Amino acid sequence: MKSPVLLTRMFAIVVAIATAAPGSGQQSKRPAVPLEPAAAILDAFRSYSIVALGEGPHGNEQAHQFRLSLIRNPGFAAIVNDIVVEFGNARYQDVMDRFVRGENIPSAAHRQVWQNTTAHGSVWDVSIYEEFFLAVRAVNATLPKERQLRVLLGDPPVDWNSSRSIEEQVRDFGTRDAFPLPLVLREVVAKHRRALLIYGDGHFSRRPEAATRSIVALLESTGTRVFSINTNADNADLEELQPGISKWPAPSLALIRGTTLEMAPFNSSPYPATTVDAGDKKFDAILYLGHPLTITYARFTRQLCEDTEYIRMRSQHSGDPRWDVRFKVLCQSPLPVLPQLWRTYQSRGIAATLALAPTTSASYIEGATDLYRLAQAMMKRRKFDDAIAVLEMNAKLFPLDRLSLKTLTEAYLAKGDTQSYWKTSWRTLAINPNDRTARHAVGLDR
Repeated sequence: MKSPVLLTRMFAIVVAIATAAPGSGQQSKRPAVPLEPAAAILDAFRSYSIVALGEGPHGNEQAHQFRLSLIRNPGFAAIVNDIVVEFGNARYQDVMDRFVRGENIPSAAHRQVWQNTTAHGSVWDVSIYEEFFLAVRAVNATLPKERQLRVLLGDPPVDWNSSRSIEEQVRDFGTRDAFPLPLVLREVVAKHRRALLIYGDGHFSRRPEAATRSIVALLESTGTRVFSINTNADNADLEELQPGISKWPAPSLALIRGTTLEMAPFNSSPYPATTVDAGDKKFDAILYLGHPLTITYARFTRQLCEDTEYIRMRSQHSGDPRWDVRFKVLCQSPLPVLPQLWRTYQSRGIAATLALAPTTSASYIEGATDLYRLAQAMMKRRKFDDAIAVLEMNAKLFPLDRLSLKTLTEAYLAKGDTQSYWKTSWRTLAINPNDRTARHAVGLDR
């Protein structure tokens, strides 16, 4: 989940976003074309021994569902041998090998695979990661032994019971991205096998300016060819770069070299293309899962939320004395409303959207940020009146939220309603008398 603090970076560019022409600077490139994603990935394996499939933001359900459909595709096991995952501690490789072969593994032993990784938090504890391992096991049950898939655990083999810190143990391997290199070279490349790599997208970037080299960069430095895919789940709205993408089937895969999407903003962030580094050939393809506002995230199971031993363990690992309190809040958080609101807006307009929107602040997972993001998407489409209606609702639900009012002033300015812009600036000053932008707008700092 994203913090509202991150979104404050948006303020200075809201008007520029609202008034910029979609896809500016991309006219010389050809449009990207959507492909059936599973077929495209299997085709890539005919030329590459390694396909690196970015996960997108960790925990998103749409990417997870696609991964399940991919490994269940009859053609997958016919051509792919191994799956290398970020969400598994290599210390338990033998446990995972036995599990995916169908052996009876106690749940307590199996859970250590994803619960005892280098991650201090609960990122892998939501339901989808265990579901993935179960899905591989189920697929293998239908296959002859020689064609069964192997899951290689790609997180360093740290020991949480060691007297040495996790950071110290990781340094034994250089970096987290350096650890999978010998693993893949030994278990995949040297054996002339093919592997699907599943990590967060940042681990696959070819960015030459990165402080540490990514898994893909390290593999390619050895002469191993890699086909890399960015999963555009909660990233910028690709419609800004190529109009018409909203009509693509979800999911779709597009080859992006030489296309309008080659310079897409490859990060897990709601910010638009103007606020992040350009792609610059960092990936070979994009997996499109739908508009960012339609992306949903996996939750903790009720059983885990009530597991006192788990809560004790995770609190100890995190080092946060209030981790159990924060975990309880996550377990009790409301279901997301943004996907339904966005789909309603697309199909039935602003009136139906406002009628559907919850009228209590507790109904919004990210507080004021949820409706802010909805209004942001409207502004990008120059629907200023619609955005203003949503932001006014946001201001009523979250009267002390500074970002909502500041963005509302920008919406009025983008619309050309200077009187409302001036009045809303005064509303901002009532909350924060030192807000420089609002003070300048009403003439206090001139």
